[in-house]
Formats: sequence, structure tokens, C-alpha cells
Amino acid sequence: MKKLFTITFILLIGLQAWSTARVIPSKEIRQKSVKIKHQRPIKNIDNIYGMLENPGLKSIVAYPEADLGVTQYDLQTNSTLGNRFYMYPEGQMVHVWTIGMTPTSYPDRGTGYNYWDGTSWQPAPTSRIESSRTGWPGYAPAGANGEAVIAPSIIRSSFFLSRKPFFGLVDSDSHSWPYRNRTCLATYDCFWP
Repeated sequence: MKKLFTITFILLIGLQAWSTARVIPSKEIRQKSVKIKHQRPIKNIDNIYGMLENPGLKSIVAYPEADLGVTQYDLQTNSTLGNRFYMYPEGQMVHVWTIGMTPTSYPDRGTGYNYWDGTSWQPAPTSRIESSRTGWPGYAPAGANGEAVIAPSIIRSSFFLSRKPFFGLVDSDSHSWPYRNRTCLATYDCFWP
């Protein structure tokens, strides 16, 4: 039995060595020259947009950078990513995120909201738009000029649907929105906070 195992093992090693033989390219392929375009390194990164070439991009619109809001809550996606940013055809932009400023249980967790009116971002919010704890919002336009944010509630199988019939902030101090607490169908457990 020992001899059979040893002979089989040696044959398998030989078969493995034979099957991984190196393929040698032909002489003409080995001696073919290829021209390499050398690019200079970027030394000044103040305006990187004009330095990089992207043939698929015809124009670059660079919006000024801004802090849209702050949060200490790190779990922004909960293993999924909803619609958090939206740009309207007229140029307005909206961004929502999970805001929470009181570690470790984050009782103030909810939806942070900011709006670009075409010239600048509104002041960063300091509180959520809902009255109760939510998380991981999704944004969508609603109607001709309205907005809607949906976020799971802390109550299992329910969610907050915040909706208003116009763009922008309701109240720049509180960032409050009218909302409704909705429940899912009994057969589906559709959200978790």
C-alpha cells in the first residue's frame, strides 16, 4: 500500500510539472517594440481639472467644496446605499445623510438634510428632520416641486415618510418637515433601524 501511494504521488507531481510548462512566445513577438507615452508627475494639485485628460469627458463642472453637514454617526449605509444625493434639471441639489451627534446610543439619530439653491448650500443642520429616531434615509422628488425622504423607524416594520410640496428648507433653525409614520404590510418585515 505504501509503494502504491508513493508511486501515485510521484506520478501526480510529474503530471503537475508537465502541465505547467512555460509557453515561449515567438521571436517576432519578443522583439516587437512598443512606444510608451511618458507623462510628467503632477506637482501642483491646486487645479487638477485642467491637468488630467479624459477623452470621454467633454466638459468639467467643478462645484465649490462645502461642508453640507456634520455627524458623529459612522454607520452611514447599514450595508446598503439608498438615494442620498439628487440633482434637479434646473441645477438645485439635495443631500441627505444619517445624522447623529450623541454617542454611543445616538438617541438623536435621524435624517440630515441640506439643499443647494443654485448659488450656495444652506447652513448645515444641527438636528434631524423627523421627531423620532430614524436612520439610513432615501431621497426622491415628489410631485412638481416637492421632496420626499423615507427612513426606517425604531418601531419594527414602520418608517417615516417626510414630504413637503416645495424645494428647500422649511425653517432654517429647526430643519423640520411634516411627516407621517407608516407601517409595512403585516406579511413583510421591510425595515429595521
